Amino acid sequence: MGEDFNEAAGLPKDFKIHKSTLDEIERFNQHNMADETSGNYYNSFNMASIVKSYYNNFNQVTSAFPNDKTSFSKADLEQLPKGLNYINNEDNEKIIKNIFNAKNFTKHKRLNILL
Repeated sequence: MGEDFNEAAGLPKDFKIHKSTLDEIERFNQHNMADETSGNYYNSFNMASIVKSYYNNFNQVTSAFPNDKTSFSKADLEQLPKGLNYINNEDNEKIIKNIFNAKNFTKHKRLNILL
């Protein structure tokens, strides 16, 4: 994607995102986030807004890593949380409320506490 998309999504100008990643984001949002009452969620689909939200959430999750880290090894990725809970702020943006490691994710999932 180009700098104009990055700017609209609040990404760094030199941020690289593959088209296949955007395709997967679109597929996920169409199939898993559809408004069941209207059946037509796609009419309000805003890829830049969704990517911005995912990017911001990823930055929250990776805050334990050095701020200048621009790539992640397999070992880094294995240390990432296994589950998240969100709340919506006043701008209706999702903010991470809880971050779960593998052990507490399994416990909360079993208890059906995850949102």
